[in-house]
Amino acid sequence: MIKILSFLGTNEYKLVKYYYGDIEVETRFVQECIYRIVSLREKEKPVLLVGLTKEAGIKNWPELKKVLDDRGYLYECIGISDGKNNTELWNNFETLYSHINPEDKVYFDVTHSFRSIPLLVTSVLNYAKFVKGMEIEEIYYGAFEAKDEENRAPIFNLSAFNQITDWTIASEKFLETGDSRALARILKSEINPILREKKDKDHYAKLVNKVSDKLVCFSSALYTVRGKVIIRYGKQLKEALEAIKDEKNEIMSLVPFNKILNMIYEKVAFYSGEIVLDIHNTVKLCKEFNLVQQAYTLLRENLVTYACVKAGFDVYDKKAREDTAKAISAKEYFDKKVIEIYSDISYIRNDINHGGYRDSSMGADKFREKLDEMINRFEMIINE
Repeated sequence: MIKILSFLGTNEYKLVKYYYGDIEVETRFVQECIYRIVSLREKEKPVLLVGLTKEAGIKNWPELKKVLDDRGYLYECIGISDGKNNTELWNNFETLYSHINPEDKVYFDVTHSFRSIPLLVTSVLNYAKFVKGMEIEEIYYGAFEAKDEENRAPIFNLSAFNQITDWTIASEKFLETGDSRALARILKSEINPILREKKDKDHYAKLVNKVSDKLVCFSSALYTVRGKVIIRYGKQLKEALEAIKDEKNEIMSLVPFNKILNMIYEKVAFYSGEIVLDIHNTVKLCKEFNLVQQAYTLLRENLVTYACVKAGFDVYDKKAREDTAKAISAKEYFDKKVIEIYSDISYIRNDINHGGYRDSSMGADKFREKLDEMINRFEMIINE
C-alpha cells in the first residue's frame, strides 16, 4: 500500500501556495499539496497517516480533516504523545511502527515534525524497511519560510539524506565483507534518476549500470574462488569506477557518494594484470573481508602459478599446473621455501575443507593467525 506519513503541529498555519515542479496548491496545510504530488506520481490514491498530539487534534485537525474530506483523500489519524520521556518516545515508536505493513511504499513529510519526531520516524522507517520489507520512497519538506513575494513556498525533496543511510550500510557491507549485492541494488536504483536529469542520459546510466554489474561479478568471483577470472573482474571494476570518477560531477545523484566510491575504488586499485601479484593482493583482500577459506585456496593455487611462471609454463594449462603441483608435493621442485610453504598451506586448506572432522584439526581462531604468517612467507618468496 502507498502511504504518506505526516505530522500536524499546534501552530497557526498561514495560507500559502506550495509548489513542487509543475504542481501548485494554495492551502494552509502542506499535506494537501504532498497528497497531490504522491497521487500523481503513483497514479493512485495513497493513505495519509497523520500523527498528532491531543493539542494538535484540537487546534488544527478539524480544519485539515475537512480539507481531506472535501478532496476525497484517504487518511487515518495516529494519536501520539508529546515525547517528554523515554516511555512516551518508545510508545510513539511502537505506535508508528504498527502502522507500517510489509511491502508498504512510504512517503515521509517532515514539514511539521517537532522535537524528536524526525529522528524517531527515520528510525522507525529504517527498522521497518529491514524487518517488514517496506520501502521509503521520498522525503518532503514544505519550506514555508522560503516563500517569495508572490506567497509561493517550495517543497523540497530531501530523499538524498535517506539514501546516504542506505549507501553507508551497503558500502560498509562491501568494504567489510566483500558482499556487494546491496550496493549493486542501490546503484541500479540510481539509473532512473540519472535518466531523468541528463540530456545525454544513456552514457551516464550505462556507466552506473556497469559499476553495478562488475561489483556483482567481482564479489561472486571472490566468494567462489574463481582464480582464472577474478583478475579480469577486478580490472573491469577498477576501470568502471575510474570512468565514474571522471564524470563524478556530471552525475548529480552520485555527487554525495563520491567519497564512498573512492573507498571502493581503493579496494581494487591494485589490479594490473600481473597474475601472481594480483592474486597475492586478492588473498590479502580476502583476509580483510574475513574470507579465510577463500584466501587459503587462492594462496595455494598462487604458489602453483608462481612455480609455473618460474618454469615458463602456461599458468592456465591444466596438465602443466597438475604436474607442477605434483613436483612441489614430491619435493622435486628446486625451491625449498616453496616446497615448505606449499605443504603447510595444503595441510591447513585441507583441514578447513574437511570441516574440522579430521584428528588434530585446528581451532577456528588459528586459521586467521596462520594466514598472516603464510601471506608474509609467500611475500618474501616473490620479493626475492
